[in-house]
Amino acid sequence: MNISELQITKFRHLNDIKIKLGDRLTAIAGQNGTGKSTVLGLLGHVCKEKSKARTFDGKLFETEYSEIFKFSFPDFDKPKEHLYEVSFTNGISTQVSSYARKEKSKKETLRLRVGQSTKEGGKIDFPVIFLGLKRLIPLAQERKVDSQVHSLTQGELDFYTKAHNEILLLYDNISSEEVKSTSKHFLAAKSDKYDAIGNSAGQDNIGQIITSILSFQRLKNQLGDNYNGGILLIDELDASMFPAAQQKLIEFLFKHSSKLDLQIVFTTHSIEILEILLTTKYKHQSQVCYFHKAEGPVKKAESSNLAEIIADLKAEVLIEKTKDTKIDIYIEDKEADQFLRALLTPDLKKKINLIKETFGAEQLLQLANKRIPAFKKSVIVLDGDKQPKVSKPNPPNVIVLPGNDSPEKIMFRFLQSLDESHPIFKGLGGYTKTVCFRDLKEISDREKMKDWWKKQVPYWGVNGRTLINYWKLENKAEVEKFNKLIKKKIETAYNKMYK
Repeated sequence: MNISELQITKFRHLNDIKIKLGDRLTAIAGQNGTGKSTVLGLLGHVCKEKSKARTFDGKLFETEYSEIFKFSFPDFDKPKEHLYEVSFTNGISTQVSSYARKEKSKKETLRLRVGQSTKEGGKIDFPVIFLGLKRLIPLAQERKVDSQVHSLTQGELDFYTKAHNEILLLYDNISSEEVKSTSKHFLAAKSDKYDAIGNSAGQDNIGQIITSILSFQRLKNQLGDNYNGGILLIDELDASMFPAAQQKLIEFLFKHSSKLDLQIVFTTHSIEILEILLTTKYKHQSQVCYFHKAEGPVKKAESSNLAEIIADLKAEVLIEKTKDTKIDIYIEDKEADQFLRALLTPDLKKKINLIKETFGAEQLLQLANKRIPAFKKSVIVLDGDKQPKVSKPNPPNVIVLPGNDSPEKIMFRFLQSLDESHPIFKGLGGYTKTVCFRDLKEISDREKMKDWWKKQVPYWGVNGRTLINYWKLENKAEVEKFNKLIKKKIETAYNKMYK
């Protein structure tokens, strides 16, 4: 049995939101203040393992919403203003709503009623463990920490050791000790060099996750055929872990969620984890629910588009979202126009508007250095021979063409280097090397070079593209580097335009 979906009708700033859960992994992502942790509380509150089995730390397999969030009652949260429904794959669904409760000698409080008001509270028989932010408090900062010899079987110890080292990419010869503090009870790593107090924050975090998996393994062994899976809720899954460890953790969780018929739902800000879930083999049994406030109220993204999610997490504008707005590219002259168009990748050409023959190179550099507002949202492309002038003070929106010279001189030298049998030359009665250099034998002043280009370019393909493509083949690395650099400049211009 699994939870298939959560339908939130109204709950604070979450309204009319449907969340489909993955069979194995579900990531709840979004910027701070979008209600990610609240979702974990809503899911966990409806579940309870009714055989009274215990987790590794001696607790019941259940959680209350109050472990995750508190009501602001009576100032902001009111009775009947909270309503949601959780549906399971076996056809069971249960509604949850808020109500005011007054107990003898106590203040009136706001509570959540699951299903019908019964002795069992209407909760669904489905084991749950919640790992909250308290687990991220380093043991060294706990007021009281007790450790003892672990209560693991040899098989469980081997499992813990292997998982710990594989996830964190460590090769330590470790054992384990059982640790109890004011906020947590879990298995910590111990070696001949350090004990639990010496664990890193990442080791501490991983130890608690592995301990939870061991709890579900024990539950499955205890219940046998009566075991119907469960759900593990983790707030801030990626906290204190570097990207490679995050990837290994996802591999570990996916593997054991499958073995234990376990749904794992977690909150995260990790782009690496979201990319893994959306683009790898895990995507078919995983879901990413992304909350955003792009239009004011919190909403769930219609689809899990990785590029859009990354842009929102970074608070940047996604270029694809502004594809109808083109960035102005200022260039020196027509030769630069033809050269640049042949160099750019097709997707970049769609994003730009080339403006030529308006300013000279010196004027463009002056405007860039003076930080003229209109030019901050554009990109200035100068000929390669201007590289020394843009190195200092290095205006952020200026880039030079590859080749370290003007397009005319670059093509002049390139044609000189070619053999008469090169495909650009057509042989007897056609365009030949002799024709190419008949009127200009060597590189000359700017005006003569521009005149030479104008006369020769009709023989080089449309706008000189055939010849320039041959040059590109011999200068692949330089051209690729230029495209990467100008792409960044265009992205920066978009961000400034929509800042």
